Amino acid sequence: MATKQAPLFGDDDATAILAMSLALHAFRTPLEDLHAGTFPSSQTGDYSDVKVVTPYGEIPWNRLSRLSDEEMKALMIEVVSTLFTLLVGLDDKNVQIAVTAFAYDDIVKWDRPTIDEGLRTAIQHPSRSANPAVIRSIIRIIEESEANRHSGPRDTADR
Repeated sequence: MATKQAPLFGDDDATAILAMSLALHAFRTPLEDLHAGTFPSSQTGDYSDVKVVTPYGEIPWNRLSRLSDEEMKALMIEVVSTLFTLLVGLDDKNVQIAVTAFAYDDIVKWDRPTIDEGLRTAIQHPSRSANPAVIRSIIRIIEESEANRHSGPRDTADR
């Protein structure tokens, strides 16, 4: 099977702005409610002097989970749904412009993103422990999705 190389994005300003826009929509915005509130101060600077007092005892700040399991689940569902919504039309330049324009006033103040070499290496050179069955399944899903996109509307009844 020949690999199809059709990069939509590159290491350039447009991709950087789009990445920041996606981060704002899919990560920053869903975190706002969890980020709201009072954050403690620390005289030591490492928060070893901060604790949370509960009816069941004290919890040192450095051992405290900042998100409950329910909050993490809800956050991940929102992040994935937001990314899915944004990615569905991202191969369309007009969608890229709209996604970016909507976020631009906020992201213009952000630092330009950099390439995460560790992630790039991990993605480009999967671990030997990668499950071949999982890889085959992912390849099948991608191939079926590409075929369905090119064949027109699909019938969801036979899923």
